[in-house]
Amino acid sequence: MPRHQDTSATLAGAYPFLAEGGLGSEGVFVGHLYSGSSFVYDPWILYARGLITAPNLVLAGIVGSGKSCLAKSLYTRSIPLGRRVYVPGDPKGEHTAVAEAVGGRAIALGHGMASRLNPLDEGHRPSGYDDAQWASQLASRRRDLVGALAETVLERRLTPLEHTAVDIAIDRTVRGVDVPVLPMVVDRLLTPDPADDPDGRLTEDGRLVGHALRRLVAGDLAGLFDGPSTVAFDPSLPMISLDLSRVTENATLISVLMTCASAWMESALLDPNGGQRWVVYDEAWRLMSHPALLRRMDAHWRLEVAEFLGIPVATLYQWRHKGCGPDAYRVGRHLRYDPAVVRAWLESHGAHQHGVG
Repeated sequence: MPRHQDTSATLAGAYPFLAEGGLGSEGVFVGHLYSGSSFVYDPWILYARGLITAPNLVLAGIVGSGKSCLAKSLYTRSIPLGRRVYVPGDPKGEHTAVAEAVGGRAIALGHGMASRLNPLDEGHRPSGYDDAQWASQLASRRRDLVGALAETVLERRLTPLEHTAVDIAIDRTVRGVDVPVLPMVVDRLLTPDPADDPDGRLTEDGRLVGHALRRLVAGDLAGLFDGPSTVAFDPSLPMISLDLSRVTENATLISVLMTCASAWMESALLDPNGGQRWVVYDEAWRLMSHPALLRRMDAHWRLEVAEFLGIPVATLYQWRHKGCGPDAYRVGRHLRYDPAVVRAWLESHGAHQHGVG
């Protein structure tokens, strides 16, 4: 055999007798390796031990390779450990039977069906939020959702003037009613209050955004997200899945539908006392193909620091303003953390200092 030189990392994969030490036995049993030993994988345990830099997972593979089976195995075997499972959008309906089998709930959405979700709902108010924090969180969530929907339909970024029109429309809608819904925001965009638009500039700035959103609430998504919610979110259930399999329109519409459905769940995901949760984005490629929707998904992936510390996300930003808490750096409007820095900060400050724990 001719001489060959390579790295130990490559040789470990080429020769079965060279192998790493494994990830330990704590957590969720997945299956057996070729060697016959057990393979256990638990993102929370591995993240806390510093073996991985984030608890997020991406499952990719060809059709029939077992992606769905692996996902269901991971989250169902986690439920006995006290974890909950949320599926913000299930385009094929394959998580419905699992949700019902474990004592959870599957909410089916589709044209002509009784269930309707309002993505602008206040939703479940997490513990630890005062009135000001909660109002700020709601305003930000609604603004980001409406902006992402508009950008997806228009297939471009909103201009600063359009962002202002959206902000004013949402603010005036929320002030006037107890339960805001998307058609009300559309009306405010297309026909602003004369006091806000004395020269007609605001109407012109929001015209394209208003018509883009109107296509959703009065056309493609009519009857799904254009009124008050007919179902309530129950955070005590072990699993909640939103079944979108009855919607058969184009890929862009299904992506928008998944975004509206996930917005209905968002407030529960912010609850630091909600425990550890799997959030499953089935067929996430649909969202990833639209930059505006991908940015919203990325924001969800960044919630793990708050969850790891057991605090509201708003507290992280307050700490940043006060100059305390673990060191972070800002990218755009978001804070980014080095996991090793967060763990070191937690160990040096104890479980109860700064309200942690």
